[in-house]
Amino acid sequence: LADPKAVGSGHRAITTLFHEAGHAAHFSCIKQPSPLFGQEHPPFSAALAEGQSMFLDALVDDAAWRAKYALDADGNPIPFEIIEEEIKATHPFKVRGLRAMLSVSYFEKALY
Repeated sequence: LADPKAVGSGHRAITTLFHEAGHAAHFSCIKQPSPLFGQEHPPFSAALAEGQSMFLDALVDDAAWRAKYALDADGNPIPFEIIEEEIKATHPFKVRGLRAMLSVSYFEKALY
Protein backbone atom coordinates (compact mmCIF):
# COMPACT_ATOMS: atom_id res chain seq x y z
CA LEU A 1 0.00 0.00 0.00
CA ALA A 2 2.77 2.46 0.86
CA ASP A 3 5.55 2.03 -1.69
CA PRO A 4 7.92 5.02 -1.31
CA LYS A 5 9.00 4.63 -4.95
CA ALA A 6 5.45 4.90 -6.29
CA VAL A 7 4.09 8.33 -7.14
CA GLY A 8 1.18 9.24 -4.88
CA SER A 9 2.02 6.60 -2.30
CA GLY A 10 3.14 6.79 1.29
CA HIS A 11 1.80 9.22 3.88
CA ARG A 12 -0.27 11.27 1.44
CA ALA A 13 -1.94 8.17 0.00
CA ILE A 14 -2.87 6.67 3.36
CA THR A 15 -4.17 10.05 4.59
CA THR A 16 -6.34 10.36 1.49
CA LEU A 17 -7.55 6.78 1.85
CA PHE A 18 -8.61 7.38 5.47
CA HIS A 19 -10.22 10.72 4.59
CA GLU A 20 -12.30 9.22 1.80
CA ALA A 21 -13.21 6.25 4.02
CA GLY A 22 -14.62 8.81 6.45
CA HIS A 23 -16.86 10.18 3.69
CA ALA A 24 -17.96 6.66 2.82
CA ALA A 25 -18.76 5.84 6.44
CA HIS A 26 -20.62 9.12 6.87
CA PHE A 27 -22.77 8.73 3.77
CA SER A 28 -23.48 5.07 4.44
CA CYS A 29 -25.20 6.15 7.68
CA ILE A 30 -27.71 8.51 6.07
CA LYS A 31 -30.68 7.88 3.84
CA GLN A 32 -30.58 9.84 0.66
CA PRO A 33 -32.06 11.62 -1.38
CA SER A 34 -33.25 13.85 1.48
CA PRO A 35 -32.51 17.49 0.59
CA LEU A 36 -31.14 17.95 4.11
CA PHE A 37 -28.17 15.82 3.17
CA GLY A 38 -27.45 17.49 -0.15
CA GLN A 39 -24.14 19.31 0.16
CA GLU A 40 -25.37 22.29 -1.85
CA HIS A 41 -27.97 23.51 0.63
CA PRO A 42 -27.87 24.51 4.30
CA PRO A 43 -27.98 23.18 6.98
CA PHE A 44 -25.85 20.38 5.53
CA SER A 45 -22.73 21.82 3.98
CA ALA A 46 -19.39 20.54 2.79
CA ALA A 47 -17.90 21.75 6.09
CA LEU A 48 -20.20 19.44 8.06
CA ALA A 49 -19.56 16.53 5.72
CA GLU A 50 -15.85 16.83 6.44
CA GLY A 51 -16.20 16.04 10.16
CA GLN A 52 -15.89 12.26 10.07
CA SER A 53 -13.42 12.41 7.20
CA MET A 54 -11.13 14.79 9.02
CA PHE A 55 -11.31 12.61 12.13
CA LEU A 56 -10.14 9.56 10.20
CA ASP A 57 -7.36 11.30 8.32
CA ALA A 58 -6.22 12.90 11.60
CA LEU A 59 -5.53 9.38 12.88
CA VAL A 60 -2.73 9.04 10.37
CA ASP A 61 -0.92 11.99 11.98
CA ASP A 62 -1.64 10.97 15.58
CA ALA A 63 1.63 10.01 17.27
CA ALA A 64 0.15 7.22 19.41
CA TRP A 65 -1.74 5.73 16.45
CA ARG A 66 1.35 5.82 14.24
CA ALA A 67 3.53 4.27 16.94
CA LYS A 68 1.10 1.36 17.21
CA TYR A 69 -0.16 0.80 13.66
CA ALA A 70 2.41 2.24 11.20
CA LEU A 71 4.60 -0.81 10.72
CA ASP A 72 7.31 -1.66 8.25
CA ALA A 73 7.34 -4.85 6.15
CA ASP A 74 8.80 -6.79 9.07
CA GLY A 75 6.11 -5.62 11.48
CA ASN A 76 8.30 -3.15 13.35
CA PRO A 77 6.81 0.19 14.41
CA ILE A 78 8.24 3.54 13.35
CA PRO A 79 10.85 4.60 15.92
CA PHE A 80 9.18 7.19 18.14
CA GLU A 81 12.17 9.52 17.69
CA ILE A 82 11.21 9.91 14.02
CA ILE A 83 7.59 10.65 14.89
CA GLU A 84 8.71 13.15 17.56
CA GLU A 85 11.08 14.88 15.13
CA GLU A 86 8.29 15.34 12.59
CA ILE A 87 5.93 16.73 15.25
CA LYS A 88 8.52 19.29 16.35
CA ALA A 89 9.10 20.34 12.73
CA THR A 90 5.44 20.69 11.73
CA HIS A 91 3.47 21.52 14.89
CA PRO A 92 4.03 25.30 14.82
CA PHE A 93 2.33 25.45 11.41
CA LYS A 94 -0.76 23.34 12.25
CA VAL A 95 -2.72 26.45 13.28
CA ARG A 96 -2.67 27.68 9.68
CA GLY A 97 -4.64 24.64 8.57
CA LEU A 98 -7.15 25.14 11.38
CA ARG A 99 -7.62 28.77 10.44
CA ALA A 100 -8.24 27.78 6.83
CA MET A 101 -10.91 25.28 7.92
CA LEU A 102 -12.61 27.81 10.18
CA SER A 103 -12.73 30.39 7.42
CA VAL A 104 -15.14 28.13 5.48
CA SER A 105 -17.60 28.12 8.38
CA TYR A 106 -17.39 31.89 8.82
CA PHE A 107 -17.92 32.39 5.10
CA GLU A 108 -20.98 30.10 5.09
CA LYS A 109 -22.42 31.87 8.13
CA ALA A 110 -22.05 35.25 6.43
CA LEU A 111 -23.47 33.87 3.18
CA TYR A 112 -26.57 32.29 4.66
